[in-house]
Amino acid sequence: MKLSKKQLSAIPLAIFLIYMTIYNSSFKLVFVSSFWQYLVYGMYIGLYTLFVLQQVGRTQKVKQWLYLFVLSLLMFFYLERGNLNVAIIFLLGLYTINIMDVRLVLKVYLVSFFIAFVVVIGLALLKVLPMHEAKLGLLGIGFRNPNTTGFYCACMVVMHWILNWHKLSFINWVEIPAATILLLVLEDFTALLLSP
Repeated sequence: MKLSKKQLSAIPLAIFLIYMTIYNSSFKLVFVSSFWQYLVYGMYIGLYTLFVLQQVGRTQKVKQWLYLFVLSLLMFFYLERGNLNVAIIFLLGLYTINIMDVRLVLKVYLVSFFIAFVVVIGLALLKVLPMHEAKLGLLGIGFRNPNTTGFYCACMVVMHWILNWHKLSFINWVEIPAATILLLVLEDFTALLLSP
């Protein structure tokens, strides 16, 4: 199976999303070595460098270059302030501009979140990551709180429905009770807000 240029350019994005999802779980509370933080910065630099290299030789309008410059400026501003979670938004926005295929971007996010979610839950079941969050003892299943767990579940459900709205499958019908269980068991209201 030969991958297109767009699909190949989505692989670094997928790797970045998988790592950042795992890193932002309870992982960074358990593995406190500065190595993992430096790896985050290395991945930022790598993804941004790939973005810049993809811009070389492209003919774009002044308005598009201005847009890219403003996003880059905002990303570096938040990186300098140490707010990685906000900087990610601008970096991902910049990188996905290169792909410009909404279905492909949604598939990359869906598959990346799913892989990272399975890894985090697997680490929690193996007792590497905590099953419950520290403050109130709520069930987080490897994530820092139930809202984060629900957020990823709801995102995956919404993306799956968007990608497959034209053909309802068994998985689509399983997602509804799964989301309900998340709301009742985890008491997760983030998932409820994302669902509509």
